Amino acid sequence: MRQSLSQTSEMSRGVRPALWAGLAVTAAVTAWALIDPSTTRLLAGQIEVGYPSYPSDQIDSAAGAYVAILVSVGVLGMAGWGATLLLVHTGRRWAAAWVGGVLCAAGILVALTGLVTPDTSGVTGLAPVFGWALLAPCVVGVLAVAAMFTRRAR
Repeated sequence: MRQSLSQTSEMSRGVRPALWAGLAVTAAVTAWALIDPSTTRLLAGQIEVGYPSYPSDQIDSAAGAYVAILVSVGVLGMAGWGATLLLVHTGRRWAAAWVGGVLCAAGILVALTGLVTPDTSGVTGLAPVFGWALLAPCVVGVLAVAAMFTRRAR
């Protein structure tokens, strides 16, 4: 059964800001990964801890690989936020809730994997601050999905 326009706008009013916030947080984490090599060099520093004998060009190359992974994850995350926003905008709240939930779960798995997976040196490969930063959009996602399911139940 199709919901009324007032129900759609009621859901959109509470959920859209959360979805836009998630998109913004994801974009910020992705941008941070892009500028890290020329600013804080946290990724390179983490690699230096695990591989102190590596020359700087190998460290930069490995850090570049992490940047590419983080940017790819970020772009996929932003696409997921966009798809969920589109579903909310078109009034498909049941689909938005389920798609958002699945994407949120996937994001949590990716973030936790980055946070706890050790490199061949035995040290966590991804700089922990980036692992925690990957969880930030997931927190927003959990709140947004909870809001969608709560509003859906009414």
